[in-house]
Amino acid sequence: MTTRLALGFNPILPVRDAVQIGIKAESLGYESVWFHESLFQRDALSYITAVLMATDRIRVGSGAINTFTRHPLTSAASFASMSELSGGRAIMGLGLGSFPTVPNIGFKIFPVSETRPLQRIKEYVSISRSFWAGDKLAFKGEFFTAEKMQSDIELGFRVP
Repeated sequence: MTTRLALGFNPILPVRDAVQIGIKAESLGYESVWFHESLFQRDALSYITAVLMATDRIRVGSGAINTFTRHPLTSAASFASMSELSGGRAIMGLGLGSFPTVPNIGFKIFPVSETRPLQRIKEYVSISRSFWAGDKLAFKGEFFTAEKMQSDIELGFRVP
């Protein structure tokens, strides 16, 4: 049985320091490194891209892309680009992302019976997968709309 080991970080370190940690983690055989998104710290996608550029094998993912502040097409395009530059090592993790601070920018989190976070994530995944597949988008959901659009990217890698 293979042991799978990963590291996860809040975006508080200087990006160059995070890159060094990613390089060290790869040299020690870690499977992946994860960066969490926050509304008031450094950008997780910048960390992910920097570590992917500096390494060859380790997978790098988002602890949780904030589904309130990033439209699924924006995230899908970002992860398609990161996947392309890294040979398919980018991982898109989704969630409420920095949920204690999301209400401070005008989004309601609770009660979940009203805010329906699982439905929000399902729509996010659906739009992202359609984008990556090159489908012509005709999506109008409860939270997101993506109509009359199609990706120009021919993605040679699956984005998990």
